[in-house]
Amino acid sequence: MTPKLQISQSVLSRLGDVGKQQEGAVYGTMYDNSLLVLGLSVGAAGTGADQYARLQTHLPTEVDFCGVVIFTDKTDDDHVSPSTLDTLKEVLVTDNPLVMKRAINSGTLRAYFYYNDRLAEAQYQVLTETELCQRFAHVRLRARVPLVCDPDPLSVQEAINNLQKSVSSGNVAFHITRTKMYLFGTEMVDSSPAVSQLLDTLKISPGTSLENSDVINVTMLEKATRDALSEDTTRLAPVIHHLKCARHCVSLTLPVDHMALVHVERKVAELYNVLVDTLCRSLRILERCLSGRKQVSVPRAFHFLPPVGHFFTLVYPADSTDKDLEKIRDGVHKELNLPQDRPMFRRGNAHVFRDDIPANAPLINPHETLKCPVKDGQVSLVYGRYSYHHYLQDGQQDDGWGCAYRSLQTIFSWFRHQGYTDRPIPTHTEIQQCLVKIGDKKASFVG
Repeated sequence: MTPKLQISQSVLSRLGDVGKQQEGAVYGTMYDNSLLVLGLSVGAAGTGADQYARLQTHLPTEVDFCGVVIFTDKTDDDHVSPSTLDTLKEVLVTDNPLVMKRAINSGTLRAYFYYNDRLAEAQYQVLTETELCQRFAHVRLRARVPLVCDPDPLSVQEAINNLQKSVSSGNVAFHITRTKMYLFGTEMVDSSPAVSQLLDTLKISPGTSLENSDVINVTMLEKATRDALSEDTTRLAPVIHHLKCARHCVSLTLPVDHMALVHVERKVAELYNVLVDTLCRSLRILERCLSGRKQVSVPRAFHFLPPVGHFFTLVYPADSTDKDLEKIRDGVHKELNLPQDRPMFRRGNAHVFRDDIPANAPLINPHETLKCPVKDGQVSLVYGRYSYHHYLQDGQQDDGWGCAYRSLQTIFSWFRHQGYTDRPIPTHTEIQQCLVKIGDKKASFVG
């Protein structure tokens, strides 16, 4: 029996933005005998299962390659090429891969499940972003994993593959922050609470959008001793091979940081396998980042929330500039069919999680919560995020005279959050020096 089909409103809108004949991939998650389509990519950087699987690692865990979408100029064309059907063999999230066909001229969308070597047409339900936030929760896993290997790409790949094998063999546990819950495996699934109960414990309420939704934070612990009941009881004498020579090696701590998407009715104990997959997904992205460079630099993950209806995680080397990463960002824009008239994947565009904001930091978009004081009035806000700078912040005694400075800092923050600049917010002194430089003030004005 084929599952029910649901498509997010975001994917449905993005399908209408594609205006030429091509193939792409759709990504989704299975729950309650339903396939929910959450993501879309087009073939700007190539098509095929390998390409789709590579992009899948940048999505939240549990959002997987689930089918293909074909953009055609024919309304009633049910033909699917043999190569496309071969690609569907790589779909693992469901036994019934999805084929979507959108007629560019008429805007007609038809969906099929590939079932028993034939296409069975499926009806679909559209889910809004608010409905998604009510049914699903995001989990953010952060950990630090040591990596020691030779500096060549092959050695880096082998070392990270060994790390993936280690975490997949049960050598790790997970701690849900702000709770006393530790996950050591899936043995206690039946007695485990649901994710919805965990959200209640953490006092996390469903948001109305991904932008204002909180996440479940998780950290990782690694086993330091062997299990006393382990079947591997062989006792061997230690052997040390000491070789004196000069050599270079990579020794760094990998900052694992990745997202997962889980249904609120899933058992908390089931998160163990999800988190192991999340860790492995993060390691694969880190491996690609390290292997593609001559000079090894500590990588860092950034979570972005572009207008695609889901998080998208990228890893950038610490010593790279926005100019260095331009080709990578351009490729992501094309794969996700996003406009290229503004930055979306610069470091400054990264999503700011509420738990990452320091206690005394400026508020982010505080005017969104203000009620309109005028009857039948309408509040208009700028697009994007900004930091609201006010008197007496940053240890500056500017009460009564710092209004213009704080307004400029607030405006400047908008350019930072939108990724147009990575320069820090100017201080009062720097603003004064600028006014002197352009001839608006005398040198004595500084300070």
